[in-house]
Amino acid sequence: MMQYKNVRTMQNYVISFQMARFCRVSKYTSQYLFGLVWIQLHIVIDCIYRNVINVLTHVIFDTERNQEIFTRERQLSNLIVTSLQPLSILKDTGFKAFLDNIKPNILPKETYFIRKELLRMYTVTMQKVKKVLALADDIVLTSELWDSRPEESYMTVTSHFIDQQWNLNSYVLETTKVLGGPEQKADMVKQLVRIANTWEIKRKIHTVVTNMDGVRMEISKNGWTHIPCLAHTLDVVFKDVLKNDSMLNEVLRKCQKLVRFFHIDTEAQKELKLAQNERSLPHLSLIQSVGDGWLSCFEMLKILGEQYKAINKVLSDRQDFALCLSPPDILKINNAVAALLLFKELTRKMSDIPNGQRYSLISTVIPLVTELRDKIETAQITNEVTKQLGKQIQQHFRYLKQRRRLILPTALDPRFKNIIMSDVGIARPFLKKLNEDLQVVGTPLKTSDLGQILHRYTKGGQIPERENPLEWWSRDGSVDFVDLTRVARRNLGVVSTAIPPKRAFQEAENMIHNRRICLEPENINMILFLNSNSPNI
Repeated sequence: MMQYKNVRTMQNYVISFQMARFCRVSKYTSQYLFGLVWIQLHIVIDCIYRNVINVLTHVIFDTERNQEIFTRERQLSNLIVTSLQPLSILKDTGFKAFLDNIKPNILPKETYFIRKELLRMYTVTMQKVKKVLALADDIVLTSELWDSRPEESYMTVTSHFIDQQWNLNSYVLETTKVLGGPEQKADMVKQLVRIANTWEIKRKIHTVVTNMDGVRMEISKNGWTHIPCLAHTLDVVFKDVLKNDSMLNEVLRKCQKLVRFFHIDTEAQKELKLAQNERSLPHLSLIQSVGDGWLSCFEMLKILGEQYKAINKVLSDRQDFALCLSPPDILKINNAVAALLLFKELTRKMSDIPNGQRYSLISTVIPLVTELRDKIETAQITNEVTKQLGKQIQQHFRYLKQRRRLILPTALDPRFKNIIMSDVGIARPFLKKLNEDLQVVGTPLKTSDLGQILHRYTKGGQIPERENPLEWWSRDGSVDFVDLTRVARRNLGVVSTAIPPKRAFQEAENMIHNRRICLEPENINMILFLNSNSPNI
């Protein structure tokens, strides 16, 4: 039997054979040429047919494999986004071994494929967010300034607005680097304007909430109102207390040094556990404060105040008397804990947010700070730290009820409206701000008509503090007070903090901060954007 080296040789032989047969039958040259063309065309069509069959077979039988690759990359991308992991984790030996143990060859050979999937997710999500923002009338921006590494600062910008169904929507827009030093404030505002223009929402923005001081004038140049983040202001208050109470400052530094000692010395940690057992104390690990933030200082001092006997026992046995907590130290620690406990109660209320919301409304600031000041006045009789706290609260929250940007949202919140509406002293600034906003939204009212509407609104009862004011406006307010609806949606969409309260006032913030500083600079914006927005889109 004749052997053919390749398909092409076989095809040539067939053509020659068919031509010979046709020549014997054919009598005319034209018939010969026609036969030759017909045979060649037949072979070409046959080849195309076979190629199509091969391709279809490949697709059909490899669908499961292709789907597996697609699912694998999607799942790994979701893992990176939800847990805020750097892409470099895909090259980590331990991580690769862990995944190979679960399912061999699950990891792609290059991180390029995962980044490509992340970029696809980012593009899709960004388009969805743009469509949602296009439907918004009034938008608030929050700007969180945070440090990744020494002299490397980032700013995360988030948009907030209340939609037609009276839901508070929050979407992260961008995380970008900002300059350090004296140029930081100007660069921060410059970046805010750039981001607003990129998302085509500059004219819709009316308020910006930041955790950075000294930017009010720069922000106001763009026609925006600046409101300082309440969580940041509480930190500033405590730092000013430390400046004015040298003894508290010294005790705080000593406590930080003490905690650092136990964190470094593993033998001291074992001895501390034994001392805790001897005194029937709970096995609590000592917490190091992060800078001079009031919350981390409170958590550190609270544990030291409970564990000082076991701590002093270990230090005394080691002859390290310099770090031992003296009776005056302990008294100062206890006073600081009692004072900061008032802050803790305030933040607990701020974190108790109605279902469906991540942020606390700006309308809660006046009632919460008023309650805090009342408690401080009662508690500061014997506590020197509380006295200093009260002075700084008074300094930072002066003329609280005269700030128009706080008065109007509070009055339009059916939980707290009587705080404003029953105070004759603030009637003028309230009415001025209300009329300004009615002009802005295009629904100006005559003085007599506005007076009648406000009279009916005031006579209506307040709703319980734990209820959602947005639900009340959706259900009752938008029906009974149609002329105030747009103004209410505009003002109740302002939030009180630059980040969600549950992050600002809980240990989860430390975890998020520790993770995001490990992200590659080129991926920070994309991963933080997806992490925040994917659950909401």
